Amino acid sequence: MADSENSRSLPTVTRRSLRSTLVVWLKAQSKNVSNVISSQGNDEPVLSIWRNWMAAHRRVEQLCRTQQHLECQLVAAVRFPRVEVLAPGGEQPAVAFTASEIDSVLGSGAETAEKRAAAKSTLRARRRAWQAMDKHLGYSLAKRAEVEAEAQSENLAESLWREPARSVTGIAAKLHALLMTYEDETSLDEAPWPQIRSVLVDLIRLDNASSNDFNIDPNV
Repeated sequence: MADSENSRSLPTVTRRSLRSTLVVWLKAQSKNVSNVISSQGNDEPVLSIWRNWMAAHRRVEQLCRTQQHLECQLVAAVRFPRVEVLAPGGEQPAVAFTASEIDSVLGSGAETAEKRAAAKSTLRARRRAWQAMDKHLGYSLAKRAEVEAEAQSENLAESLWREPARSVTGIAAKLHALLMTYEDETSLDEAPWPQIRSVLVDLIRLDNASSNDFNIDPNV
């Protein structure tokens, strides 16, 4: 880690080994790491941010499930507001979600004017049905709440990465947030690798400052 360029050019197998080492280590320390972290005192600034992030993260998950359930109900009730239009001389109809898309498929000539008008009338009717059912179910409100919660969660996560950890517990909190956020990610060239490198810097800094049995070689 002394050479940041080397850390960015680790071979794939080495980086996978590093990720595996971190995950195994964290799980081995505690099967209920969030409960352990939550029970700690408030001397570590990272923990305050982590607690707020956890609350925001749980809210995002809850709102995501809610809006997905409402979307399924909405689609089942009125289907998506779209129409299928067949271009002159075409063999397969195209799906149009807007009036401009209808015009793009059918053209602007007089010979397709009637088809354009009929398609747009159908689209307007389906939009009205969608909007009425949306208002009844509250789908758009749930979706907007999810987007706002995601933004809050992302802002808190950025604050978490920026705040230097002052204890092993603080580092565990960062790692826990990474695992919660990126546990299903498979790309090793994108997130969470920049954040993992930040956590490794904290680990090395604390390890150099005090002697303990918590050692991770950054060159593993």
